This record gives sequence, C-alpha cells and structure tokens, in this order.
Amino acid sequence: MGLDNPLLILILILILILILILIVVLVLVLVLVLALGAKRLPGLGRSLGDGMRAFRTSLEGGESHAIALPAAAVAAVQAPSPEASARLR
Repeated sequence: MGLDNPLLILILILILILILILIVVLVLVLVLVLALGAKRLPGLGRSLGDGMRAFRTSLEGGESHAIALPAAAVAAVQAPSPEASARLR
C-alpha cells in the first residue's frame, strides 16, 4: 500500500483523529460512572438539559428573569436629589 496519494494520507489522519476522539469520550464516560455512580447520572443529565434549555430560552428572548425594582428605587437612580448633586461639586 503506497502512501503517495495526499488524499489517502488526509483520510487516514482524519480516521485516526476520530478514533482518538471516541477513545476520549469513552474514558470520560467511564470516569463519570466511576466517580458519580450509575444512579446519579440520569439526574445529572436531566439538570444539565434543564440548564441548557433555560440558557437557550434566555438567548431567544423568552421569559424574563429580571428582578423588578420598586419605582422609587428607579426614580432615585435616574434623578439624584439636589443635595447629592451639591455634594459632588
């Protein structure tokens, strides 16, 4: 088998990279199972999915989780009192 063809070399390199990625993923899954135990993994996956869904919803402009400030606090920030502006001078 001659390795004269650059396309063949590129395909072999890509296959090796995919095999390495698969090995890394399998090792990570094995470490997670050993560290957390098989009983905790479904809950971990569920909470990860809920967090990703909430993040995606916030990016799409879904429901707002902003804290509503009282009108008096907003007014105090927007228009400082004359005494406060005199202290700044």
